[in-house]
Amino acid sequence: MLMLFTKDGNIELPGGGWEHDETFEECLQRESLEEMGLRLKNISPIWFTARGASIHGWRRLLLIAQAELDSTDFELGEEYATTRFVTKEELLSLPYRDVSDDFITEFVDLIWPTEG
Repeated sequence: MLMLFTKDGNIELPGGGWEHDETFEECLQRESLEEMGLRLKNISPIWFTARGASIHGWRRLLLIAQAELDSTDFELGEEYATTRFVTKEELLSLPYRDVSDDFITEFVDLIWPTEG
């Protein structure tokens, strides 16, 4: 899973707000370009949803999808320090400062299913 690390020390999932005149795929492409300077390919339908709150306390509905990156030559937006792919164990141990993104730890078994 790809995570973004901000210059002020927060950890985020790539993504952002859905504009009124966009399709889901257009939103994901725009946010990927804004945050990482990359295009996406093979975007899945909505994989799962979660409810959360923003850092301002606003309610959010999070729509999670899988996608492939067009490249790994990141051109990060000005608020980001770095980005990297994390394992399940790393995801569970990241020090989330902003509770709006720590919800993802509840979904590790969907992201990395247990082999049965």
